[in-house]
Amino acid sequence: EEHSEWLLEVVHIAHATTVHAFSFSKYIFLNELQTNQGFGITIFLNSRFFFAKVWLSLVEYERRALGSSITVRNRALINEYLPGYFYHANYVSPSFPHAQQWSIYEGRKIDAAYSNNINMRFGQYLRRTGNTLLDI
Repeated sequence: EEHSEWLLEVVHIAHATTVHAFSFSKYIFLNELQTNQGFGITIFLNSRFFFAKVWLSLVEYERRALGSSITVRNRALINEYLPGYFYHANYVSPSFPHAQQWSIYEGRKIDAAYSNNINMRFGQYLRRTGNTLLDI
């Protein structure tokens, strides 16, 4: 009984954090695209753990020292927009045990959702452009 309550709480926090990670990543990209004409969004979309880092930024956990230059770059972008997102979303970071393991899984889910959406929309755009060019 007590384990099921704990598990339910962890799943609830993970789900809420993932929803916010989707929103926060959009917040980052939209703000950066508005302020930086040369923003290379594909660098971040193709980065293996960018969305995991976004997810991790939304929870309290034991942070490790900075790693690779990619991690430093990802954290710099995320940290630039974190206070604004927390303010606008009225978000408070929950404490989360084993956050790094969860972030990899949740980050990959977010990455897959973005990739699937881009692939689906690109096909629609390509068909629409082709039909317009061919006057169908």
